[in-house]
Amino acid sequence: RLRREDPLAWCEMKGGKGFWSATRHHDILELNRNFELLSSAQGIRMEDQSREEYLARRTFQETDPPEHSRTRVLVAKAFSKPVVAQFESQIKEICDSILDAAIESGSFDAVKDVARQLPMRMLGRILGTPDRDLDWLVERGDQLIATPIRNSPRMSSTGPTPTPIA
Repeated sequence: RLRREDPLAWCEMKGGKGFWSATRHHDILELNRNFELLSSAQGIRMEDQSREEYLARRTFQETDPPEHSRTRVLVAKAFSKPVVAQFESQIKEICDSILDAAIESGSFDAVKDVARQLPMRMLGRILGTPDRDLDWLVERGDQLIATPIRNSPRMSSTGPTPTPIA
């Protein structure tokens, strides 16, 4: 409905804050090309956080040029089509494993049980993380990007220690 009736909408939140919702592909592409219209430098998270929290959790996506450009140049080669193509068989293997486990469970949450698994499992494979520690790595990835619930034991704990790499 938003795409049809208000494809570029301001969504009001409590306390007078809010965010822009862009629902059309060409609008999103245009906004991503023009950081003066859509800046990520002040953060991309919706929760309130202190400046200290923001700086501690800041990611590559939360920068604008020229800082974003400098960082992007450093990682661009690693994510080029030829380099990524070298990982195709490993990506397929991990996807098959994730999907097989989800299907075997009888029912599953596509985000929790499928989509959230691939990035950290693939990173683990690239870094040489033992398969037995991949669940731990996925949990740490979740903690890195999660919206913290104040005083939550889950967010304050680092969880079980992974198996040392010999």
